Amino acid sequence: MESIISPFTGMQLTVHLHIPGELKPILIDNAAVRWSGSAGIGLEFLTIAPPHQDRLDRMIQRLIQQLQLKTGQQ
Repeated sequence: MESIISPFTGMQLTVHLHIPGELKPILIDNAAVRWSGSAGIGLEFLTIAPPHQDRLDRMIQRLIQQLQLKTGQQ
């Protein structure tokens, strides 16, 4: 994640997920920082428009399938 500020717990922000191979980012209209530290941050997605939610769901399913193929799980 790239940011010009240091996110803090409770902060709300807009997130643009740039996915390799896709022309447009997935837009998360409103996300909340749930934890932050030296290892990164944890976000909760609060508001995401249906078309972006569909794209995010498809991306997650592709990642799950890739992981299952890699580990030999079905």
